[in-house]
Amino acid sequence: MRFASALLSALVVSAAWATDPPAPAPMPAAMPQAGMPPNGMTSPGAGGASTTPSAASLSAAPAPSSPVDYKKFRDPFKEPSVVEQAVTKSELERYPITDFKVVAIITGPIRMRAMLTAPDGKTHYVSEHMKIGTRDGEIVKITTKSIVVREKVVNPLGEVEQFDSEIGMDQPASGSTQ
Repeated sequence: MRFASALLSALVVSAAWATDPPAPAPMPAAMPQAGMPPNGMTSPGAGGASTTPSAASLSAAPAPSSPVDYKKFRDPFKEPSVVEQAVTKSELERYPITDFKVVAIITGPIRMRAMLTAPDGKTHYVSEHMKIGTRDGEIVKITTKSIVVREKVVNPLGEVEQFDSEIGMDQPASGSTQ
């Protein structure tokens, strides 16, 4: 009987040890240390034999990432480049303002208008706040004898200056910096 009780106690103890505790949660894949190959690679082990990772470590390894092309990113130390937008320009913006001739000034109850002749021979009727010239000019004022155009000019320092030019009847454009 002693033998049977000893055998029974041995079976109970071995049965208790036979149940495995639950497996721990998989650890996130860490970066390989210096000198260690990444997961899925073989490395020479002791005695020159190569070791392979287990199937569990292969399934937990993240998918290899594609190389990043850093050329498409902007250099943080350079100023952003100004992108010119393709804006359709009117016929008045095709020629410099010095090429236009004032033919007539038309007065009216609401606003004044001017009649200009372009270098190609076409006649245009303009009013204040219309775009004119190749340097982003705008008609600022129309008087009984002339029109005043404000253009944007970039100086040698890279700063934008506004430049006023006056086109009179039968006289070329004259300008002054503002």
